[in-house]
Amino acid sequence: PPPTGETARPGDDGASGRPDDRRMREDLDGRLRRLRACRDADAIIELGCDLADAGRDADAERCFRRAAELGDSLGWFNLGNSLAARGRVAEAVAAYERALAGGERDAWVNLGLVLEELGDLAGAMRAYRGAGAAGDTQGGLQLAFLLHEQGEQEQALAVAAELAATGDDVAAAVVACWRWAASHDT
Repeated sequence: PPPTGETARPGDDGASGRPDDRRMREDLDGRLRRLRACRDADAIIELGCDLADAGRDADAERCFRRAAELGDSLGWFNLGNSLAARGRVAEAVAAYERALAGGERDAWVNLGLVLEELGDLAGAMRAYRGAGAAGDTQGGLQLAFLLHEQGEQEQALAVAAELAATGDDVAAAVVACWRWAASHDT
């Protein structure tokens, strides 16, 4: 999943070419004018992603909000990312929660990140646990790091070790680092 502030496209494989800037700007303006009549959430999200890529954040947010209003969980997810990137984290929480309610599992980690930013560490831990339960190892690692930062080193190590046991190389490296650091603390 993309980190907070990055958009996800329907069926995105991460590889796409971009037209030249002027032609794209003109195309974006035309597509944006047709937005009101559009009921295709995937097309609206695609436009929102293109607008975000072009730095047109307010227009991108408008697209994601429109897709969300059509009931699209990816629209809610991208709206959360857009709001979080613009510092509107309290609004992002609501958008991520709606994305999760619609089945968008990738929203767990980003929900945790914005809750952490708001100082709701218990909520962030619940979100990271939700991510882990959904099979997102990044959520499990975020939980481990948050626990570690809160002075819960043994619990953090247990969470990271559990992830490492599943074959996650990053979690294994974290466990190795933490064990090394603990063996060298005086």
